Amino acid sequence: MDLTYIKKIGSYVLVTLLALALIASLVYHSFRKLTSDLELTFLTLETHLNTVEMSAFMLTSEKALEYPQYTNGMVIDHPMGDRSLVSVGDTVAGVYSDSVDKSLVVRLDDARRRLEFYEAVALCVARQSVDSISEKIRKCEKSISETDDLGRLAELRSELKVLLSAHSAKMDASVGYTELIKECQSEISSLNAELGIAKKKFTSDLNGGYFSSCDGYEGIVSSGELESADFSLLRDLVNGKLDPKSTDKSIGKLVDMNTWKLVCLTDKQSSLRLFDGTKVNVTLGNSGSVYKLTVERVIAERNSDDAVIILSCGQMISCDDYAHFQNVFVELESKEGYKIPIDAVRYENGIAGVFVLRGSKVIYRRIEIVGGGDGYVIASANLKNDGSGISPLNRYDRVIVRGHDLYDGKVIV
Repeated sequence: MDLTYIKKIGSYVLVTLLALALIASLVYHSFRKLTSDLELTFLTLETHLNTVEMSAFMLTSEKALEYPQYTNGMVIDHPMGDRSLVSVGDTVAGVYSDSVDKSLVVRLDDARRRLEFYEAVALCVARQSVDSISEKIRKCEKSISETDDLGRLAELRSELKVLLSAHSAKMDASVGYTELIKECQSEISSLNAELGIAKKKFTSDLNGGYFSSCDGYEGIVSSGELESADFSLLRDLVNGKLDPKSTDKSIGKLVDMNTWKLVCLTDKQSSLRLFDGTKVNVTLGNSGSVYKLTVERVIAERNSDDAVIILSCGQMISCDDYAHFQNVFVELESKEGYKIPIDAVRYENGIAGVFVLRGSKVIYRRIEIVGGGDGYVIASANLKNDGSGISPLNRYDRVIVRGHDLYDGKVIV
């Protein structure tokens, strides 16, 4: 065999392989540069809530408890505490003469708080396993580290104290809360006997809430008056401009927590999206609880930028929910849509859209922005073809967040 010929063939093969390797390298680096310029994201469906914060006055059926002979020197005992849910027949307050030792009421309050704590721990011990309590402790500690709400923080710390005590009782059988409860109950009975008979006792005549203090706005406007009250009166009510009643002789108040209304002050533009008879979700600013309320009235004046919305609810609220004056968050509407980084949004010939990658081809998709937040927009998930020739965004499109020299129809190698 001719060795020279073989060498020549080998050199041709080698040159060919080197050329192919060079071409492959150029293609690889070119593709790598192009793809490194592309940042893609998959679409996720989210519900966008459009909420408006409003100042509000909470109106309930309530009555102040008054004692005509009440003076600041008299001693008042609140067996149910400063605020609590009560039933018909519960004693909510007792008035004693100023000759009674005031420290007895202080000691009674302390004993009642201890009894409430002991009973909560005993209930936890009886119903929960050690593992269950340990898991709740971890969750409670995590929630404490994450919350900035001072009211919620106090609740979580109280809960943690109960859980830690219950865990200790589970681990040490010598810790008996049954005996502590009996001792506390005996202490309360002794203090009550020493306190003697009250000059006047107040009992609840309804199933609702008791509050030991009044702010003077109890019954300042009746539920019936709201049906015909004018804009000016309702605005003054929400802004606290109506003169409150004297509370000098007040022992507290009883509140029907089962039916209530909110008189809300908002801007006229927001009020146009609320209609009589519709139901809306409302978050109470005092507690963060969410309730569904019915729109009763929408009142506005031609020469004012404000409007008043009256909402009603028949769902029982807790004592933490109650407050005459508070800010509330009213959900005007909710829309389902795609969450898209704001950097991906482009405008082509005045049409909002995004570039997507289908295979290796760049395609422009039309979108309708229905909401947004910090660094993102919400695009409608129900956009239809409008005859413009630009297809709407599809659920399974891969959106290009970042890319170089993008245009409709560009092919990415």
